[in-house]
Amino acid sequence: MMPASSSSEILVQGGLFVLALIVLLSLQSLPKRCLSHIRRRSSSSPHSQSQRHFFAGAQLLARATSAKPSSSSSKSASLLKSAIAESDAAIALDPRDAAPHILRALALRHLGRPLPALKSLDTALSSPQSKTLNPKERADALVKRAELHLQINRRRRADMALADLLEASRLRGSGKDRDRDKDGKVECLVGECYEAKGMRQEAKKAYRRALEADGSLEAATEGLRRLMDSSSASASLD
Repeated sequence: MMPASSSSEILVQGGLFVLALIVLLSLQSLPKRCLSHIRRRSSSSPHSQSQRHFFAGAQLLARATSAKPSSSSSKSASLLKSAIAESDAAIALDPRDAAPHILRALALRHLGRPLPALKSLDTALSSPQSKTLNPKERADALVKRAELHLQINRRRRADMALADLLEASRLRGSGKDRDRDKDGKVECLVGECYEAKGMRQEAKKAYRRALEADGSLEAATEGLRRLMDSSSASASLD
């Protein structure tokens, strides 16, 4: 017959083993529980909710701008207004993110409202929002703002547009991965700025650079032809 003391020791050891097993299982499941908790928190965070509204708005903008010319203009306008509503919701949740402000500007521009669009781009390109943009994204936003300046008042806003375009060119740098088509577009806009300022020779050079980057740019071809015709007319008068 086993002594009472031995029986007690066995019971104590057995209890300790069970307790250790429970603790071990708890520790193994702890990271999974923490991870799922973090995921739940991150998926419901203001930034994540803002991103969902942004992506929804971007899809609406894409649908509106890719619609066929025969499509109803009222339908496109409705899609654009919905895109603006989604961007507003995204901004309310995360006002420091530049992307929803840019989305709002693009939708407003397509709706034919350049002044509010310009205001949204001004916000996107100001601190702290601009800190969320990488150099290429900032350059693209600057080009969009330059286009709006020229659309609102080509002559009076040419200086502001030109400053944005020159800064955009600087941000793009001179790497091999530069987009030649975008370079052509920027140079064409630079030519329009110089032309609006009456700087004809600088405008010609910019239009030629635009065509070197992208020979299919009709605006650059027309601008260069316009300046050449004007020069010929002036020479004939002399």
